[in-house]
Amino acid sequence: MSILDRSWTRPRPTRAQLATDVVLGVVAALVSVASVQVYASASGVSTGWKGVEAYLWFGLGGLALCWRRQYPLTVLVVVSAVFIVVGERLLELGAVFTIQMVLFAALYAAWAWSRRPRSLMVVTLVVLVGMFGWLLWSFGRDLMPPLGEQTRLLPPQ
Repeated sequence: MSILDRSWTRPRPTRAQLATDVVLGVVAALVSVASVQVYASASGVSTGWKGVEAYLWFGLGGLALCWRRQYPLTVLVVVSAVFIVVGERLLELGAVFTIQMVLFAALYAAWAWSRRPRSLMVVTLVVLVGMFGWLLWSFGRDLMPPLGEQTRLLPPQ
Protein backbone atom coordinates (compact mmCIF):
# COMPACT_ATOMS: atom_id res chain seq x y z
CA MET A 1 0.00 0.00 0.00
CA SER A 2 1.37 3.38 -1.01
CA ILE A 3 1.21 6.49 1.13
CA LEU A 4 -0.87 8.02 -1.66
CA ASP A 5 -3.48 5.27 -1.49
CA ARG A 6 -5.72 6.08 1.43
CA SER A 7 -8.47 3.60 2.13
CA TRP A 8 -10.55 6.40 3.65
CA THR A 9 -11.27 10.03 2.94
CA ARG A 10 -10.87 12.62 5.64
CA PRO A 11 -14.32 13.96 6.54
CA ARG A 12 -14.88 17.67 6.11
CA PRO A 13 -14.42 19.70 9.29
CA THR A 14 -17.49 20.45 11.37
CA ARG A 15 -18.68 23.96 12.20
CA ALA A 16 -17.37 23.50 15.74
CA GLN A 17 -13.93 22.52 14.43
CA LEU A 18 -13.86 25.52 12.11
CA ALA A 19 -14.83 27.82 15.00
CA THR A 20 -12.07 26.27 17.11
CA ASP A 21 -9.60 26.93 14.30
CA VAL A 22 -10.53 30.61 14.22
CA VAL A 23 -9.92 30.87 17.96
CA LEU A 24 -6.65 28.92 17.60
CA GLY A 25 -5.48 31.16 14.76
CA VAL A 26 -6.25 34.37 16.65
CA VAL A 27 -4.53 33.05 19.79
CA ALA A 28 -1.52 31.93 17.71
CA ALA A 29 -1.32 35.39 16.14
CA LEU A 30 -1.54 37.15 19.51
CA VAL A 31 1.06 34.87 21.12
CA SER A 32 3.34 35.27 18.09
CA VAL A 33 3.11 39.06 18.21
CA ALA A 34 3.68 39.05 21.97
CA SER A 35 6.73 36.80 21.55
CA VAL A 36 8.21 39.29 19.07
CA GLN A 37 7.69 42.08 21.60
CA VAL A 38 9.30 40.11 24.41
CA TYR A 39 12.26 38.98 22.29
CA ALA A 40 12.83 42.40 20.71
CA SER A 41 12.64 44.26 24.01
CA ALA A 42 14.97 41.78 25.74
CA SER A 43 17.56 41.63 22.96
CA GLY A 44 17.20 45.01 21.29
CA VAL A 45 16.89 43.57 17.78
CA SER A 46 15.13 45.52 15.07
CA THR A 47 11.53 44.67 14.28
CA GLY A 48 11.98 45.81 10.70
CA TRP A 49 10.22 48.32 8.54
CA LYS A 50 8.94 51.25 10.64
CA GLY A 51 9.11 49.03 13.72
CA VAL A 52 6.06 46.96 12.73
CA GLU A 53 7.21 44.52 10.07
CA ALA A 54 7.93 41.63 12.45
CA TYR A 55 4.55 42.03 14.12
CA LEU A 56 2.80 41.89 10.74
CA TRP A 57 4.64 38.76 9.56
CA PHE A 58 4.27 36.89 12.85
CA GLY A 59 0.62 37.88 13.10
CA LEU A 60 -0.05 36.73 9.53
CA GLY A 61 1.61 33.38 10.24
CA GLY A 62 -0.58 32.80 13.28
CA LEU A 63 -3.77 34.00 11.60
CA ALA A 64 -3.20 31.62 8.69
CA LEU A 65 -3.98 28.77 11.09
CA CYS A 66 -7.61 29.98 11.12
CA TRP A 67 -8.00 28.09 7.82
CA ARG A 68 -5.83 25.06 8.60
CA ARG A 69 -8.62 22.49 8.14
CA GLN A 70 -10.42 24.17 5.25
CA TYR A 71 -7.33 24.92 3.14
CA PRO A 72 -4.48 22.92 4.68
CA LEU A 73 -2.18 23.00 1.66
CA THR A 74 -2.62 26.72 1.09
CA VAL A 75 -1.96 27.39 4.77
CA LEU A 76 1.23 25.32 4.59
CA VAL A 77 2.49 27.31 1.59
CA VAL A 78 1.59 30.68 3.17
CA VAL A 79 3.19 29.87 6.53
CA SER A 80 6.30 28.48 4.82
CA ALA A 81 6.62 31.69 2.80
CA VAL A 82 6.19 33.78 5.96
CA PHE A 83 8.88 31.70 7.68
CA ILE A 84 11.33 32.35 4.82
CA VAL A 85 10.50 36.06 4.71
CA VAL A 86 11.12 36.35 8.46
CA GLY A 87 14.42 34.47 8.04
CA GLU A 88 15.51 36.78 5.23
CA ARG A 89 14.28 40.16 6.43
CA LEU A 90 14.42 39.71 10.21
CA LEU A 91 17.17 37.16 10.71
CA GLU A 92 17.49 37.56 14.47
CA LEU A 93 13.76 37.00 14.95
CA GLY A 94 13.86 33.69 13.07
CA ALA A 95 14.95 32.14 16.36
CA VAL A 96 11.67 33.08 18.06
CA PHE A 97 9.94 29.77 18.71
CA THR A 98 6.41 30.86 17.83
CA ILE A 99 7.09 31.20 14.09
CA GLN A 100 8.59 27.72 14.16
CA MET A 101 5.61 26.29 16.08
CA VAL A 102 3.20 27.86 13.57
CA LEU A 103 5.16 26.23 10.74
CA PHE A 104 5.03 22.83 12.44
CA ALA A 105 1.28 23.26 13.09
CA ALA A 106 0.73 24.07 9.41
CA LEU A 107 2.75 21.04 8.31
CA TYR A 108 0.82 18.79 10.69
CA ALA A 109 -2.51 20.24 9.55
CA ALA A 110 -1.62 19.63 5.91
CA TRP A 111 -0.92 15.97 6.57
CA ALA A 112 -3.88 15.52 8.91
CA TRP A 113 -6.54 17.38 6.90
CA SER A 114 -5.62 17.29 3.24
CA ARG A 115 -8.17 15.39 1.21
CA ARG A 116 -5.92 15.24 -1.86
CA PRO A 117 -2.97 12.88 -1.30
CA ARG A 118 -1.14 13.64 -4.55
CA SER A 119 -1.40 17.39 -4.02
CA LEU A 120 -0.22 16.87 -0.45
CA MET A 121 2.91 15.08 -1.66
CA VAL A 122 3.63 17.75 -4.29
CA VAL A 123 3.13 20.67 -1.88
CA THR A 124 5.19 18.97 0.82
CA LEU A 125 8.00 18.34 -1.66
CA VAL A 126 7.88 21.95 -2.88
CA VAL A 127 7.98 23.24 0.70
CA LEU A 128 10.87 20.94 1.69
CA VAL A 129 12.90 21.71 -1.43
CA GLY A 130 12.16 25.40 -0.97
CA MET A 131 13.21 25.36 2.68
CA PHE A 132 16.41 23.41 2.10
CA GLY A 133 17.17 25.44 -1.03
CA TRP A 134 16.74 28.66 0.94
CA LEU A 135 18.97 27.34 3.75
CA LEU A 136 21.73 26.32 1.34
CA TRP A 137 21.51 29.61 -0.53
CA SER A 138 21.52 31.55 2.75
CA PHE A 139 24.53 29.69 4.14
CA GLY A 140 26.37 30.00 0.83
CA ARG A 141 25.65 33.72 0.62
CA ASP A 142 26.93 34.27 4.16
CA LEU A 143 30.16 32.38 3.42
CA MET A 144 30.94 34.29 0.20
CA PRO A 145 33.20 37.34 0.46
CA PRO A 146 31.49 40.68 -0.22
CA LEU A 147 31.37 41.81 -3.84
CA GLY A 148 34.25 44.04 -4.78
CA GLU A 149 36.62 42.51 -2.28
CA GLN A 150 39.71 41.05 -3.92
CA THR A 151 40.25 37.38 -3.18
CA ARG A 152 43.35 35.61 -4.40
CA LEU A 153 45.08 32.37 -3.72
CA LEU A 154 48.48 34.08 -3.44
CA PRO A 155 49.22 37.53 -2.04
CA PRO A 156 50.13 40.22 -4.61
CA GLN A 157 53.85 40.84 -5.13
